[in-house]
Amino acid sequence: MIKLEDFFNSAWNKIIDWIKDPWILVLFFLVTSLMIFLPEKYLSLLKINGLANEHGWIIGMIFMVTGISLIIFMILKIIYWVNKKLYFFDKKNRLKNLTVGEKKVLGRFISFQERTISFNLIQNNKIKELANQGLVRYTAREGDMFEYPFTIKEWVYKYLNKNKHLVELTEEELESMKNRKDQVRQDIRNR
Repeated sequence: MIKLEDFFNSAWNKIIDWIKDPWILVLFFLVTSLMIFLPEKYLSLLKINGLANEHGWIIGMIFMVTGISLIIFMILKIIYWVNKKLYFFDKKNRLKNLTVGEKKVLGRFISFQERTISFNLIQNNKIKELANQGLVRYTAREGDMFEYPFTIKEWVYKYLNKNKHLVELTEEELESMKNRKDQVRQDIRNR
């Protein structure tokens, strides 16, 4: 009994997958629209005028369902495309406004021309922020418990290679980093 149930479940899954293909919907939509809108003379040539007259309500229902399904499919594709464009626009704006620490982290990927680099999470919180923002991702592996590998996203890698100025530190940023290091050293000496 379980085998029969599994058979029907798999059969329904295959039918649903088959129906989800938009080309099948287009085919049914075209065939039913021809059966509905072709003149009687052409339907009699194709020997389907009896079928169209006898089962016209079924053909009309199939026409309506496939037409609505195609419209919904196109709307969903447009929504997906717009959301994808907005996502990349937002992330590219984020890359244009990197902090000094984030520039240093992403600059390592670009300067070494590496896709995966290990970072010490105790000392480097910037890599975690970049991972949370979806610019890099944690790459699971076994090994060192203090060094964790992170992989830069492919589109980020290509974008930053084309726009290397986004990860290059300006003179002001370098001077600020040097002053900060000097200040930390001075604070340690004063303790």
